[in-house]
Amino acid sequence: MTPSRRAPDRFRVIAGSSGAAGAGRIWTADDLAGKGLILDGSEGWAIRAEGVRFERSSAFRLHARPGEIRVGAGSLGIGVLFCFVEQGMVSLHSGAGPERLGPGQAFFLQPRADLVVQWPLRTLLTVVKVPLSILADHGAVLPLECGRLLAHRSVVAPVKDFVGAVAETEAPESSAGRRIERLLEEMTAALALEHKAALPCPHAGRDLYAAALDLIEARKGDRRLTPASIAVSLNVSLRHLQREFSQRGDAVATAIRRLRAEYARELLRDPRFAAVSSPGIAELAGFGSAKSLHRALTDSMSDASAPNVSWGETGCDMPQDELRQSSPEKANQPQPSL
Repeated sequence: MTPSRRAPDRFRVIAGSSGAAGAGRIWTADDLAGKGLILDGSEGWAIRAEGVRFERSSAFRLHARPGEIRVGAGSLGIGVLFCFVEQGMVSLHSGAGPERLGPGQAFFLQPRADLVVQWPLRTLLTVVKVPLSILADHGAVLPLECGRLLAHRSVVAPVKDFVGAVAETEAPESSAGRRIERLLEEMTAALALEHKAALPCPHAGRDLYAAALDLIEARKGDRRLTPASIAVSLNVSLRHLQREFSQRGDAVATAIRRLRAEYARELLRDPRFAAVSSPGIAELAGFGSAKSLHRALTDSMSDASAPNVSWGETGCDMPQDELRQSSPEKANQPQPSL
């Protein structure tokens, strides 16, 4: 029998430097710090999120008083946030430099994003959160961890309006909720695809082999990444791309698998991903399954830095020597998410 899906429900979350009063779930700064989200701001500063949570995705409005929050890698779980600025201002401070956005502009945050988000003014955001796998299924995984959405013409405004309408409605009944969730996911995938199409060609006259490796590094978590799609992105023939790799003693498919395995090792060593299952790690690293990840790690065991992973029939979530000090039961408890 197919398991029944959870019906959509409305939620309200309030978080602040010293907690906040009101209906709904209350988070303090310590609660959020445990998820890799670190609050900083004036006394009484708070954020409030209200919206609808579906089986996989959610749509909500986020109100913020002036302050800032540090988003640690992994704190978003395996979800991607698309955020539309309705009022106020948002400043993103990441390794790529600061990015300031005002009303009518939008940005995204991926699971590995590590940055500081500031609200210098009272700010209202419309936000949709979808699993990374949904974007991957549409070939729409974004190449960067966070940043301003580049789409200017078509889908930003209608997606924002639809997400806002969903966030403010009562929770629909189960069958209607499934249809609405599917629309949310398809619209955000279209937004991501439009953004990718607006990015400049990563080849741009540079060394083709180096450009291809940079592209693989940027998109290694995208399960749709293939030698053929890389050739299309670099505006060269697949035969020419393969010849360039062959001259370097490498192969395109091998490079993809190698960089994905290296990324998986990083995730396996990172205690912030201790609660992520083996299939979840495989998905984040761009593998189709935990078994394919296992094979890639086994093939690279000659690397002395490879983690000592013991995989049973169901897979091992993390190397034992990298687990947090808490008990396995505690480490595997589900974390609250918007």
